[in-house]
Formats: sequence, C-alpha cells, structure tokens
Amino acid sequence: MSTTPPPPSGQPSEQRRPDPKRNLAGVGFALLGGYFAYSIWDVDMSGLLKAVLLVVFGAVAVYGVVQLVQNRRR
Repeated sequence: MSTTPPPPSGQPSEQRRPDPKRNLAGVGFALLGGYFAYSIWDVDMSGLLKAVLLVVFGAVAVYGVVQLVQNRRR
C-alpha cells in the first residue's frame, strides 16, 4: 500500500523569505573578492602566485554574486 504525498500548496506563508544576513554576506563576499582581485595587480610578486591569487579572489567574488542571486530567487 503506497501513499503519495499531497501536492505542495502555493501559499505565501509557506514560501521562504529572503534572509537579510545572507544578502549582506553575498554583498560582502562580492565586494571583498572583487577588491582584492582588482588590487592584486599592484603587488610585486611572481606571475604564477599572482594568477593563483587572482583565481582565488575571483572565486570569492563569484561566490558572493551567486549568494545574492539565490537569495533574490527565494
């Protein structure tokens, strides 16, 4: 005997609201990652280390943007 769950209702009370803390974290990650990725060019270091840091800080900025987009969809 199998039972199927009832279909989800589209009640506004059941939908998640955007979390302001998550939104703030997304903005912070995007700004800090973008700032450090942009400012890495002024630092005197080897090209390989500069490329690695650019990828890391770029990934932090992308993570922040993804958090912002996901928070707006909820």
